[in-house]
Amino acid sequence: MAQGMAFRGHDESSTSINKGNFREMVDWVKSKNEQVRDAFDRGEKNCIMTSGDIQKDLAMSCAHEVTK
Repeated sequence: MAQGMAFRGHDESSTSINKGNFREMVDWVKSKNEQVRDAFDRGEKNCIMTSGDIQKDLAMSCAHEVTK
């Protein structure tokens, strides 16, 4: 990231105290927005939509929307 902040955490498991900036942000948004929570929780346990590639795609989509 441009600010030198780590995007991904060392331990991104569901029991981790600090999952990294991306996972912590997703958890916060899920707690505030029912549609986001439903979208993330709809899949199977092995489909958590947080792989490195998906994180990059979601971040790029957000950046695109912000700069529009």
